[in-house]
Amino acid sequence: MTIVATKSILIENNYIENIEYANELIDFFRMISFDNINTELSNYRYSIFDDKHNYENAKRAAEWKKGAESLFTTIPDEIIAKLTDTVPDLTDKFWSINQSFFNAQTGEQYAQAMTSCRRVFEYVTDCLFPATNEIVDGHSLKKDKYKLV
Repeated sequence: MTIVATKSILIENNYIENIEYANELIDFFRMISFDNINTELSNYRYSIFDDKHNYENAKRAAEWKKGAESLFTTIPDEIIAKLTDTVPDLTDKFWSINQSFFNAQTGEQYAQAMTSCRRVFEYVTDCLFPATNEIVDGHSLKKDKYKLV
């Protein structure tokens, strides 16, 4: 009976420095008798075996989240305070999106909530910078030229 030692190496992306590092690891594992060595793109997904999955990192992440909550709770207040005079229906639209998102149970319902976000973005831009027939910096700003990039 022959035992084949297999090793998989995760790399984040196909950047040359990651490929070179993977090749160094392949050479190392071949020296210590691994017969079959695979490389696999992780696309930045990590596992429990990563060096950042430890108590200290988890503690720092929890502390950051705790501090960030108060930071991010002021953002909606700032948006509402600065835009409601110019964009009168903004609070109703945000409330509607919020209800749609939190009540969504299927992918299609989430997609509808995101479509509402796109419509709100268009509504806000129209209120702040209405469509015009003028050409500005070589670009048409007519209503039908609206496009989210």
